[in-house]
Amino acid sequence: WLKTALESLLEGVVCEQFQQLVKDWVKLELSYGSLAPQTKLSSGAGRPQDIGLWMKHRRMNSYSPGHMEDMESFASSWWGWWSHLNPAWRIEKKELLHDVTEGDWSCLRCPGQNGLWSVLICLRWWLIKEVGVTAKEGSVEWHRAVKDVNVAVSML
Repeated sequence: WLKTALESLLEGVVCEQFQQLVKDWVKLELSYGSLAPQTKLSSGAGRPQDIGLWMKHRRMNSYSPGHMEDMESFASSWWGWWSHLNPAWRIEKKELLHDVTEGDWSCLRCPGQNGLWSVLICLRWWLIKEVGVTAKEGSVEWHRAVKDVNVAVSML
């Protein structure tokens, strides 16, 4: 599954920041080894609708998200979901504290295909929808999201 995930995330993407996030995530997945627990990320609290559809399509590389017409709404939904997935101590007044990293990150420790792959595939879709797959840079908001996910990956 990891090879399929890697291909689905990096196919045609030239943005170095995203490539680095994917590499760091692959290292994390490999560090879990074959004895990784079969857990999954929470599906509630604003998870983008296309994630569920992508999973129903067996995470096919060819799946094209159809609910991303309004990028502002998609970004807001993604941030709400990502905030919900994060440890409670990273949230203050319903806002994610991006610079707060010390604490227990186990709520995000979900190895395997039901883990952070879905978060990363959303970031890929976001990049492609905003600027195209061959763009070297995404929007400021997208970069902020990639940076925050990379912080979480590095803390795991």
